[in-house]
Amino acid sequence: MFGTKIGLLGDLDGGHDELVMRGSLEAGALIGWYLRDGRLAAALIVGQPPEAQEELNGLLRGRARLAHREALTDPGASLGAAFEHD
Repeated sequence: MFGTKIGLLGDLDGGHDELVMRGSLEAGALIGWYLRDGRLAAALIVGQPPEAQEELNGLLRGRARLAHREALTDPGASLGAAFEHD
């Protein structure tokens, strides 16, 4: 969209009950965390490196459970910092 690459990872067919944003379109880097029942259901990404996409895909495959909500919006936190590690 207007020179900006937007990606959607995961599955929103089952819906979501919360969307938490990190970053902004204006800054050129954004992650939208779609949560359903306290687990990561999907992620909207803009301006993220391939490594971030791989890490998010791993979290989605593992149905990552939210553990540290504040890390979702913290740009200094790693992508997996918000989730439990089974």
